[in-house]
Amino acid sequence: MVRILLVDGYGNSDHARDRWKEFNRAIVSACDLQNIHVNMQTCKYNRLHEYIYQPDSPFVDPVSIKRFDRLDMIFVGGEPTVLPWSPRFQQVLILCRMCFQTNKCLFATSFACHMLAYLCATGGEPDVRVINGNGKGAPRSELSNFSVPYNIRKRDLFFDNVTGDFFQYESFESRAGKITSGAGSGGEWIPYCHSGLRQRSKFMVSLPRKYKPKEPAGKHATNTIAPSSIFETVMTIRNRYIQHWAFQGMSNKQFKVGRYNAFDIDEKTSGSSKKSFQVCGDSGDGLVPEVLECGNCFATQFEIKSKYPDTVKIVENFVCEKYKQMNRHAYLDVSVFSYSCFIIHFFF
Repeated sequence: MVRILLVDGYGNSDHARDRWKEFNRAIVSACDLQNIHVNMQTCKYNRLHEYIYQPDSPFVDPVSIKRFDRLDMIFVGGEPTVLPWSPRFQQVLILCRMCFQTNKCLFATSFACHMLAYLCATGGEPDVRVINGNGKGAPRSELSNFSVPYNIRKRDLFFDNVTGDFFQYESFESRAGKITSGAGSGGEWIPYCHSGLRQRSKFMVSLPRKYKPKEPAGKHATNTIAPSSIFETVMTIRNRYIQHWAFQGMSNKQFKVGRYNAFDIDEKTSGSSKKSFQVCGDSGDGLVPEVLECGNCFATQFEIKSKYPDTVKIVENFVCEKYKQMNRHAYLDVSVFSYSCFIIHFFF
């Protein structure tokens, strides 16, 4: 029996509930195709306390670790405009962090895909709070005019919503070791780390250069696919991942997907992170990562919809591949207890 947790990150409107039901049906159908006997639990994004654990937080029930360890797969779907550090979705971030640290089988879509990129870029920093732009950030040009809160903490960061950089305030007193928090008598903003996200490519003034091979012309040219609206984009499977298990059974390396996200993933952050992700597919001529893989964590920036059959096929391939690996190796992830013991020995 396979134990599966489905996380509902959608809103309460009728349209949001229909999208949740469609996501739910896609997971159930994928399991039925493999004739898998499943024990499937569904939880709202703010009702995950039974499965999450984080020290120095309200979620410190040891039994929740056992419940998390028993899970075989976790699927997360929700609103594409939610940011990883949103206080409302703190429980989902903790759950994704636990999957990230233990290599649990995770299928993350839309905002949860951004959480995976954020975890890779920051190493899973807990309790980060963005204090500018009501949590949505602002351009770096506004940093000089930003009023520093008197009780600012170490994890209170300024988010540059153009480049995706975090900045931390360092007071003169904290630099001298006299205080650990607070604005003090003055100080300066210093670079902290990158968020893993950046401004949508359509709004970027300058973009990284990407080199593409010359496309065939004339009778050798293939039919091009074009998005039908501004809320669609064309995803392209990268050449090195054409034979990847996630894309088995697809007749074309390009297909249309939905596009409602407020930010794009910044691929360059993966190169400097300790646990990096691989980009299996992209859009916008290679500028926008759409499909990520990090160990057993797999993520899509787009939602799973029957309107786009290839997105449903990716879910089916994920369930098929991970179920095969479970039958072959029994366990694919590391127990939270084992991971905690490793951390204790590593630091002490």
